Amino acid sequence: MAKNSGDIILRDRLQFNFSATGDVNTQYGRLDLQDYVSAVERKALAIKELYVQFRTPNNAIFTNTGEPSLLQNPAVADGIVGSCLKVFATTRAYELATQVGIGSPDVCHLETWKTSAQGIATASGLSGTMLYDHRRFGPTDLHPNGFPVISDLLIGMAADNLDFFDNETCELDILIIAEPITVTQKTLTQMLTQQTDL
Repeated sequence: MAKNSGDIILRDRLQFNFSATGDVNTQYGRLDLQDYVSAVERKALAIKELYVQFRTPNNAIFTNTGEPSLLQNPAVADGIVGSCLKVFATTRAYELATQVGIGSPDVCHLETWKTSAQGIATASGLSGTMLYDHRRFGPTDLHPNGFPVISDLLIGMAADNLDFFDNETCELDILIIAEPITVTQKTLTQMLTQQTDL
C-alpha cells in the first residue's frame, strides 16, 4: 500500500537467463520511468520502497507454486557446495555485480540470497548440514528520505551455481512505491551528471 495519498505504485516483470552451469553474469533490466520524470520540468521520483520477488514459472521442483529453490544441487559425494543470487537497483550501470555494495554510489536497493551445503561421507552413507542467508537493504535503509531518480532505473542481477536452473529463464517481479517530487536546479545537475554513467 502507498504510504501517502500522492504516492504511486509501479510494477514490472523482468526476465533473466541462466547459463548451463546455473550462473548469470551481471545483467540489467531497465524500468521505464519517463511518464513520471522530466529533466526539463525538474520532475523526479523519490523511491521509498522497492520489493523483489524471484520467480521460476517452469520450476521442475515446485511445479504448483513456481517458487524457487535457491540451493545448488546437493547430489555431491563429499565436500562443500554453495550458491548465491544478487539483485540490486541503481542508476549507475556497474560492470560487475561484485562492485556493488551498500556503500556503492547510486544504489537504492541490494538483496542477496546465499546457501551452502556440506556433505560428509560416513560409513553409513552421506550426511551433512545446510545453511541459508537472506539479506535485504531497501531504499529506507540506504536512503531514508527517499532515493531521487530523474532517469530510468536499472535492476541488476547476477548468480553463481544455481544449477537447479541450468539453461532456464527466471523472472524478477519488481514493485516500487515512489513519491513524485520537484528537484532544485542544483540537485538536477547532480542527477544528470550521475546519469552519464548509464
